[in-house]
Amino acid sequence: MNRSLHLSNFIESYYQPIVTVDGNWTYAIEALLRFKDGGALPQKRLRQWEKTSYISFVDRLMVGKVRDMLTHHPRRWRIAVNVSHTTIEKTPDPYFEELRSLLPLAQRVILELNISHTKNVGALKEFAERCHRQGIYIALEDCNPLDPAWSESAVLAFRPRLLKLTGELIDRCFLTDAKEPIRDIVRLANSMHTVVIAKSVDSVEKRNFIAALGVELLQGYYPGKPTSVEDGAHLWRAIPRDLPQSLATTMSMSVTLAPYSQMVGEAA
Repeated sequence: MNRSLHLSNFIESYYQPIVTVDGNWTYAIEALLRFKDGGALPQKRLRQWEKTSYISFVDRLMVGKVRDMLTHHPRRWRIAVNVSHTTIEKTPDPYFEELRSLLPLAQRVILELNISHTKNVGALKEFAERCHRQGIYIALEDCNPLDPAWSESAVLAFRPRLLKLTGELIDRCFLTDAKEPIRDIVRLANSMHTVVIAKSVDSVEKRNFIAALGVELLQGYYPGKPTSVEDGAHLWRAIPRDLPQSLATTMSMSVTLAPYSQMVGEAA
């Protein structure tokens, strides 16, 4: 308990919108760990936490902060949260219970997984299946066909609802006008009836570039910087109960494993 109170004094959850490429809709908001001064967590510190399994505690604490926000905020968001593969490998049950506690409070819970660094893909697949059965969407992070670790078969095995393009891929393709790597992922997503999100979009030029290639959602400094929910909520466009037609069609054709949505009678 002392450890929880100590760390909670130094970190907080910031939120960044995930929006449609036309900017008319906020699809969801992603919870991001920040220090109380608004600074991002250094990658070196993150790697240290992962090596000691301390990250499992941090991941659960973050879900708790998101739960507190949802409990006290009148709007029901689609909320995306990140989790380390170490947490899924070491403490899957406690984390899953924390994640499930968000279901009555959110319009939709989205879990973002990065499968490229794990040595235990089976554990992540099993956890993803548990999420599917509860109606929690899986978003695969940092998709990059130029990365030697990229595997379409691995992506297919997880049956994600969303694929997130890495910012490195977007920057590289934008600067060299290379369209095929992004088109390859869009084609893969279309074959799975999955939606693509472009990360780290920081200009209208990049927005136009990825939109022309068939990407439907984007995230980054261009649509909105990470901020506290108090500062950001009035800036984010309404999260629609019913999605724009193109997204609604894609999502409705995705794998139907959402008993929670049936229980509360909400669309994707």
